[in-house]
Amino acid sequence: MMDLMVDSTATLLRPWESKIESEGGIAVLGVDEEMRSLSADIISRACFGSSYSEGKEIFLKLRTLQRIMSQGNIGIPGIRYLPTKNNREAWRLEKEIHSMILKDNFIVDDCKNVYFAGHETSAVTTSWSLMLLAANPEWQAQARAEVLELCRDGVPDADALRSMKTVILSLILSKFCFSLSPAYQHCPAFRLVIEPDHGLNLHMRRV
Repeated sequence: MMDLMVDSTATLLRPWESKIESEGGIAVLGVDEEMRSLSADIISRACFGSSYSEGKEIFLKLRTLQRIMSQGNIGIPGIRYLPTKNNREAWRLEKEIHSMILKDNFIVDDCKNVYFAGHETSAVTTSWSLMLLAANPEWQAQARAEVLELCRDGVPDADALRSMKTVILSLILSKFCFSLSPAYQHCPAFRLVIEPDHGLNLHMRRV
């Protein structure tokens, strides 16, 4: 599992490095969607042996379904059973997701639970952590010093992880310095989980 997380994160970071180099040493990256891609990739490989690129359509449908489910209703009992526009769209997405994963409803529901619970919460938690580190350079410097002290080559192992919190943040901190983009708008939105409503753009540069 450790190697899987490191491999997935390294795959994510390579395009970041290329973009930063091509843009003269600093680039603006939308890390919230990148974190969703990464957490989806890790969960897919761990649970289903597939890569994110192969399951991308499923993730997009689940993301759309999540947005529909998180929209507030007007408080009428039983409204979720009425053929409103949102309900029809949710029913269509559920049918498509069922047919794309497995025919057995029990397994389909388990897969949806894993993706909703593990994928979204992991991605959003990492995004908020990056936002806080970007907004507080002294925290970022302290965390980076800890990572570099424990992981000489920037890649955490099982022993180093006992003293650290997360593989993903460790790898990002070992390779990049970052700050909030001036375009960032702090507007938390509740969609089953609390996430940045307008995304999270960071100025990134190599350490």
